[in-house]
Amino acid sequence: MRVPVTAIALLCFMVGHAVHTSASSFREGVKFYRQKEYEKASSAFTEALVKRPEAAELHYNLGNAAYKMKDYKKAEKSFLTAIARAKDERLKEKAWFNLGNTFFRQGRLVDAIAAYRQALKIDPQDKDAKRNLAFTERLLKKMKRKAQQTAQRMAEKRGTEEKNKKQQQQTSEKQEEKKREEKAGVGRPRQKKRKISREAAEMLLQGMKEHRPQLPKKKRRIRGGTPGVGKNW
Repeated sequence: MRVPVTAIALLCFMVGHAVHTSASSFREGVKFYRQKEYEKASSAFTEALVKRPEAAELHYNLGNAAYKMKDYKKAEKSFLTAIARAKDERLKEKAWFNLGNTFFRQGRLVDAIAAYRQALKIDPQDKDAKRNLAFTERLLKKMKRKAQQTAQRMAEKRGTEEKNKKQQQQTSEKQEEKKREEKAGVGRPRQKKRKISREAAEMLLQGMKEHRPQLPKKKRRIRGGTPGVGKNW
């Protein structure tokens, strides 16, 4: 029997497959499991394994109980042991399938895909294994794309931050350099000499001549006494 696993679309879990024995602990384990008392079922299967540690079906059922209790590490160990000891190919195929679900629950999608493929090698017609394999492969691809997009966005963000930092540093350096130049007097505006044309220069000189002020003429002094006056003989 395969029971859908809640919260994970299309993933199914197989339970209840075991070789029926007269061991009371095994019967109690099956009874508790069907009553959804998984902790009691686990204890009963564990007790049965003390007497029959080689029984692959007991390891398989113990893995089922551990899975239901979300003890995925214990479930993984039990399913691997069941696979290693199982002589029945049908039981081994179910153990691979359930191991795939266990890996999936742990977020180990690559391992889950590998386990579903092992199940399909034994039973290529297993529709549940095909469905779970396709679902997990799609999910893995989606997660990889998302991881790549996130990495790309982070790289672009780092690039932008580095570019902005470099621009800020260059701006700061220019401002510091400008301050040093101003302090040293470099870059102050100089008065440019005005150049005039030759014609303008001649007109300016002519104007200066025309407007030159006239200075008063000095009287010339005549030597030898009063003019027009002869000797007094």
